[in-house]
Amino acid sequence: MTLTQIHQEIERTSERRTELWNGLSHGFDAGVADELKRLSDRLDALWDEERTLKAALRFGDRDKIVARARVEERLERAAEVSPSGRCRPRTRDGEPSLSGPTNRSR
Repeated sequence: MTLTQIHQEIERTSERRTELWNGLSHGFDAGVADELKRLSDRLDALWDEERTLKAALRFGDRDKIVARARVEERLERAAEVSPSGRCRPRTRDGEPSLSGPTNRSR
């Protein structure tokens, strides 16, 4: 659904809910009360969908964001900073690398 479609459905659903509330003001009807509950739940879902879509449009696909965050987290763990301020590279198994900027035996 597009934002326009979501807003149109929110508008239609809200109008129908207003009509039902006006009907309930004349006397209780269990069927009307049930429909009101369903419409309120639908509106909640539509607003959630709208927020999700806006976030995706603004920030990108959620799965890609999570994947990037995981890569950054791995890179941060891999580039542990030594007391001298130099990066201490790590091997794939997490052990300090024997080569690189902290190896002074060269």
